[in-house]
Amino acid sequence: MLSKALIATLIFLVALALQIRLGNAFGGILDLALLTLVIAAFFVKLEVLLFLIALGVLILNWQPAASTELALFVGIPLFVFFFRQALPWQTWLNAMVSALGAIAAFYLFSSPSFVFENGAFVLWIGLLDIVFGFFLFSLFNYFHGEEAR
Repeated sequence: MLSKALIATLIFLVALALQIRLGNAFGGILDLALLTLVIAAFFVKLEVLLFLIALGVLILNWQPAASTELALFVGIPLFVFFFRQALPWQTWLNAMVSALGAIAAFYLFSSPSFVFENGAFVLWIGLLDIVFGFFLFSLFNYFHGEEAR
């Protein structure tokens, strides 16, 4: 039986590959890696989440120096991890609300003008995020069962 950390890593690597491969088709703004980290925050332990974040930073590495996007990529999943128990709904709804909030925060803080100039496109990406987020939640729930609390 594969360990839960290895399964989470494999799911994350597939999401990274999809983001890199499909990113060009959607203008380079697919956020599957961040979405996967936020969903994973409901299921994995802190050490695994930190490993996945570091792996994502090393693979995506937008810039050789720190940037707003990089700080958000690291900070948002950690924020969700530490405040996940404060959310009042069922785990699947908490994960979806957190995922959409994370993506919205990422774009609003990293590129607010893009969001306001391309509202319909951003809503389309949000819809894709919801679909992919449900798929991710189902995968993590199948392999991890109850969230790691």
